Amino acid sequence: MVVMNDQISSAFGVTKTNSTNVATFKCPDTGYLGFMQNNKPYFFNTVTKRHTTKSEFDVKGMKDLPRVDVHYTTLGIRDLIVTGVQTCASDLRESH
Repeated sequence: MVVMNDQISSAFGVTKTNSTNVATFKCPDTGYLGFMQNNKPYFFNTVTKRHTTKSEFDVKGMKDLPRVDVHYTTLGIRDLIVTGVQTCASDLRESH
């Protein structure tokens, strides 16, 4: 959950839309969950998508989790991003 500028957003639906504007967090596809007023939350929307312990993702029977790559990026490093994605795609093709 993200609460900023008196807007309450779900972690699933929130998107950062600007790198310098403090009103950057928007929920274009899901809408806000609610708002804050006088330090009190008011909710008018709910998340209906299954998540966390109620999702279909179950790791109880797994001994190892699959590899997950995390790529940190900033503006102006397009070539590094393209090279990284190509490398990961190549690694995936070779492993299957």
